[in-house]
Amino acid sequence: MTMITSAFGNQLVEFLPPDAPLDPAIPLTFTQVVARFKGAALLVYVTHRGQWETPGGGIEPGEPAAVCAARELWEESGQVAESLTFANWFRVRFPYDNREEYGALYTATLAEIRPFTPNDETARILLWNGTDA
Repeated sequence: MTMITSAFGNQLVEFLPPDAPLDPAIPLTFTQVVARFKGAALLVYVTHRGQWETPGGGIEPGEPAAVCAARELWEESGQVAESLTFANWFRVRFPYDNREEYGALYTATLAEIRPFTPNDETARILLWNGTDA
């Protein structure tokens, strides 16, 4: 059962608790980070997709998921987590080739907002309060 389908057709299939066993046939390939500063969530505007997202990205070979999460947060937003906590696993499906992957979701607390410099992937950052458009 699909929970959410993105504008690109990708499907969020399920969230799994941190202690859930993962299907070994489905690879863990990426992380996402919900980072907060004074109650607001950090979003990044991903240029090539033309949309706001939470920071995240692909796990490099041999890289622990937590290291990937911290690295992607830094690369995409210039921010450093004061604390980084594993929240849960999630499974996604890419319908164009019926491929499935796991992602690891982390939460982070930011002690400060560091200066942001646009890069090849991210045009800007935003602190979203959850209600503004």
